Amino acid sequence: MSGMSARAHRTVGLTLQRLLGLLALQVVVFGAIGCQRDSFKEPLVLGGTSVSARTLNRGHRAYLRYCVGCHGRKGDGNVPGQEQMNPMPRDFTKGRFKYTSVLGDQLPPDRDLLRLLRTGVPGTHMPSWSTVEPAELKAIVQYIKTFSPRWRKEKVGTPLPLPHDPWARDADKARRRGRVVYHGVARCWQCHPSYLGEDEIRRLQSRLPVNERLPLRANPRQPLSVPTEYGPTLAPAFKKYQLRGGNRPSDVFRTIATGIPGTPMPAWHPKLSGRELWALTHYVRSLVGLEPGIKDNESQTRVNRK
Repeated sequence: MSGMSARAHRTVGLTLQRLLGLLALQVVVFGAIGCQRDSFKEPLVLGGTSVSARTLNRGHRAYLRYCVGCHGRKGDGNVPGQEQMNPMPRDFTKGRFKYTSVLGDQLPPDRDLLRLLRTGVPGTHMPSWSTVEPAELKAIVQYIKTFSPRWRKEKVGTPLPLPHDPWARDADKARRRGRVVYHGVARCWQCHPSYLGEDEIRRLQSRLPVNERLPLRANPRQPLSVPTEYGPTLAPAFKKYQLRGGNRPSDVFRTIATGIPGTPMPAWHPKLSGRELWALTHYVRSLVGLEPGIKDNESQTRVNRK
């Protein structure tokens, strides 16, 4: 270093000071987490299952390490700068979750919460925590239950079974049928964009009883702003959207079948048959670009009307 200038020496010195300062800060933070007293002395029954104090204390420490920055110490998402996040962090005090395998507003099983921790939520500030030790993730799942009284009063709901995909060997036919289900049966264009022309949608509706036909909303090719308990939001325009509930066929099926609590997205089970739900799953995934799609240009499309 004898050939370095005085200015270079000062720069290196300042850099080392900053690194040492950051290291000291990390030691203080993690030392405080490691030395804090355990919050739980007795097991708790959460969602109908007894959870040991040891697991809850481990979850508490892991929560402070990984989760508190966005979800806050009280689990309500009330942290500085949260208003800049869109969507805002989940408020665990309500005991409600969007992407689960249970119908309605039932409490989700652990596997749903673990899946969200491992995969994250695309298009949001929620990252994947798949590199965290599995035992810690499981402990976090138990700890976040302590924020809401629902977990002490209610039991976990029954997950909706995942039926066999009858279109597994003919995905192209599934997408064609799914397009009919999207536009002519479920009529998802009430909130989401339409991917067919208005005349084609009217033809699809003409097969329905008169009292079941719906008027087309203005600008059906654009997503609609809908009210939710999390604030107004645009219904997903699938060609420009990351599927927040997961990209796998089973993830998309689950989201369509069980709905999204707190939003206008209904549970389509059992309103649609398993065959229709799978067809709709294939069609939505083709719009997002997760599998080869079919053409949306009305003049180039022949709809399977079976």
